[in-house]
Amino acid sequence: MFDDCLVDLKHYAYCVCRDCLRKLYTGCVCCGDHYLSRSYKLKPLKDDKGEEVGRVCTNCIDQGLYAYCKDCKALVVGKDCEFYKHLNKHICKKCIERDYKICSFCDKLHRRHDMIGDYDGRMRCKPCGTKFALCSSCNYFHEVDETQEAEGRIYCTSCFNDHFMLCGYCGEYYRRGTLIENEDTGEFYCLDCGIDNNLPLNLRNRRLIQNYGYKPQPKFRKEVGDDTLHFGMEL
Repeated sequence: MFDDCLVDLKHYAYCVCRDCLRKLYTGCVCCGDHYLSRSYKLKPLKDDKGEEVGRVCTNCIDQGLYAYCKDCKALVVGKDCEFYKHLNKHICKKCIERDYKICSFCDKLHRRHDMIGDYDGRMRCKPCGTKFALCSSCNYFHEVDETQEAEGRIYCTSCFNDHFMLCGYCGEYYRRGTLIENEDTGEFYCLDCGIDNNLPLNLRNRRLIQNYGYKPQPKFRKEVGDDTLHFGMEL
């Protein structure tokens, strides 16, 4: 009869009555072992709303039955908080759904804000940036070996050839609209090389993109002797 009123505490060298057990001790929701309510061996278990729903002992945590999510710091059931070796941390399902995506190239989980996407919706993580680059023109991913950099941007080979052209003299690439064509030779010059090679002024002024002070020579299409005043609009 007396023994029925006492509870042998597994982790303490004594027994307590059931009233004291209820008032002073808390049981682990996983293994059921009791500890003093203020014991450091008990960790709070919270639901999705952040409200405490019980306590879990450190023994159950050490066995992998529960784990701390590195991101939200919540204690979560082990099967709902997986360890990712490449990130070196546990992450709960809730944080994964909210903050992470799978890289389309390495098939590993990474934070959304550390990734970029292309026109097809493929996502690329930072580590894969050494192998795949996003073309700033077509917005598709291409292997790094198939891209070129110009004007601080990355272009795939096809887009680069569409937008840039080689100056026949200095060997540098320039946007097609800024090159000058010598119709006599069929060669293309950048503006500096056009000046250095004494390209006729009328050809140098045929650049599609000019500086702010550039003023083209007007061409009036009128009959001989027509002194009509002409007005135009500046574009």
